[in-house]
Amino acid sequence: MQVHKTKLQNLIDGQRQYNIPVFQRSYRWERTHWETFWDDLLSLLKDKEDKESHFMGCLVVSSMEATAPLQKLLLIDGQQRLITIFVLMTSLRDKAQRENHRLAEQIDNILTNKLEEGTDSLKILPTTLNNDKDCFMKIIQQQDGLPISKIADCYNFFKKCLDSEDTPDLTTLRNLIISRLELILISLDPEEDPYKIFESLNAKGEDLSAADLIRNHFFMRIGGDRDQQEQIYENLWKPMEERLTGNDLSEYIRHFLMKDGAVINKKDVYFALKKRLGKKNSTEVIESLKELSTHSVYYEKLLKPEQEEVKSIRERLLRLNNIEVTVAYPFFLNIYRDYDSKSISKNDFAEILDIVENFLIRRFICNIQTHGLNKIFPYLYEKSKEKLIEGIKRELSLSSQKYPKDSDFKQAFKEVKLYVKSGEAKKKGRVILERLELHENKEPVDFNNKQITIEHIMPQEITDWWKEHLGDDWKNIHDNFLHTIGNLTLSASNSENSNHPFPDKKKNFEKSNLKLNKWLIKVNEWNERTIQKRAEHLAEMALEIWKYFGSEPDDKRYSPETVKGTKPISVVIKGNSYPVSSWRDVMIKTTEFIIANNPKTFDKIIENHPQFLSWNAQAFTRNHCLSNDMYLQINWSSSAIVRFCIDIMKESGFSKEDWHVES
Repeated sequence: MQVHKTKLQNLIDGQRQYNIPVFQRSYRWERTHWETFWDDLLSLLKDKEDKESHFMGCLVVSSMEATAPLQKLLLIDGQQRLITIFVLMTSLRDKAQRENHRLAEQIDNILTNKLEEGTDSLKILPTTLNNDKDCFMKIIQQQDGLPISKIADCYNFFKKCLDSEDTPDLTTLRNLIISRLELILISLDPEEDPYKIFESLNAKGEDLSAADLIRNHFFMRIGGDRDQQEQIYENLWKPMEERLTGNDLSEYIRHFLMKDGAVINKKDVYFALKKRLGKKNSTEVIESLKELSTHSVYYEKLLKPEQEEVKSIRERLLRLNNIEVTVAYPFFLNIYRDYDSKSISKNDFAEILDIVENFLIRRFICNIQTHGLNKIFPYLYEKSKEKLIEGIKRELSLSSQKYPKDSDFKQAFKEVKLYVKSGEAKKKGRVILERLELHENKEPVDFNNKQITIEHIMPQEITDWWKEHLGDDWKNIHDNFLHTIGNLTLSASNSENSNHPFPDKKKNFEKSNLKLNKWLIKVNEWNERTIQKRAEHLAEMALEIWKYFGSEPDDKRYSPETVKGTKPISVVIKGNSYPVSSWRDVMIKTTEFIIANNPKTFDKIIENHPQFLSWNAQAFTRNHCLSNDMYLQINWSSSAIVRFCIDIMKESGFSKEDWHVES
């Protein structure tokens, strides 16, 4: 490796060409970079003695095969600054053609190799990425119709600078650029691997995305001449890059690498791909790129389900997108491949999507945290593939996967807050209401109709009419049931209904075509009793829609039917028995146990259960002050108390077996 400082003129004199290798990214500099460079040049022009120079950074080059008289160099690092300088010089030449033809000719001699033709006439040969080569060539050759490109933006920026009123003398500016811009030139020896140098410069930096680095690695491993690499790029990489732009491409590659059973962090994607390719030869590397490109078609449909032609699959993917199912994408890539290769039918595919939706909806309703899902889905296909559908059900229903049973799911379904500040929870609430509507209404419903929104029957902003209608306990009813399924519906008259009295809302529900609202027509009042009754009705429907597919028998020990009307005598937590005289005592003892033994989890518990816990003494009509000065809402049914206690035990890292009640 040889290193020395040099002026720009020494780098561009003679017949030479700097080739940007395919493994490089495209030209990326933005307006802020151009403005900084231009301002630096203007500052240099103020130096009357012409002593000050401007350091532009480093260029790393490696010699290519000799093609005398043209010297070809591989530009491994430094294309951003070198292309920017050439684009500025091109803008300067075009300006000079209108004022100083001799200067324009001098600059043109700098920009091109006059003894060569075609692409060899260019002093810099960019890659085809993002139209770089096409745009650069048109600018140099003064052709019209520049394609969309950062290079075109750069040219237009400098053109505007040179057309301004305070444009410096063109000859002075030309001389400054070629004689006062300094660079460090690093020339690699023949035995040095140019890609390894590039990798060491960029792998651990922030400038290149994982997708950039992976593209670079593929094309260095593929080898061959530039034409062959560009053909592979056009056929395999570019279509994939167009399907999945920006972070989507890097995230896709991470999910692709995880589909065979691996958990990969975002920062490790490049190194995982490099390890996967291992010592494969060029042909094998191309096959790996083909596989990556093929699966990107499936991934695009996961991100944009509207592109899926089969209606039954498209509708299910749209629902899954709304319940945030990206963690399952590695698994779905395998399923899409099997479907595309006819290994499974469209009905099989649809059933598998239903199983995953079932699993995720039941866990969401029962407030089971999502952080463990990334340890489930990457391995699911491999563990299930012998008998796919049966295997998926078996694996997802294992006790370790925390798949809720009917008693837990039904009770939680009636109590969970489906309309909270979290946008993700609202999306899932919408999906649930839409599924309930479709279960009752077999006719097509246009859920894309923006007028159809989630409506609170008992309104969010309580009025005097509603306070009187709900009775003395109106605040408790409003706090506990406002966002629960019993009080929510879909409506195209939400703004019209607003917080109006129930009889007025009922008139609009009578006009609604949504079957979900037909139940509301049958009641004449809206209070705690009717909300709970409707919740029970919808919970039964939910059990039919998201049927339990596990093989283990349902645990009836703490179902509503078994605890209702019972009188507890003690609660046993982690083997220790605490005497109690009511279910409220059970609730208090369990909460105090968490405060004493796992206080770090309490902030999360508060966030997950705002209907049970608050720092505000006025938040609940009937409360109990805990040892940490927090207030616990105690006006709950026995079944709701059991559900709450089981939830907070789980959220604190304890198992269901660590807690039980003796009665």
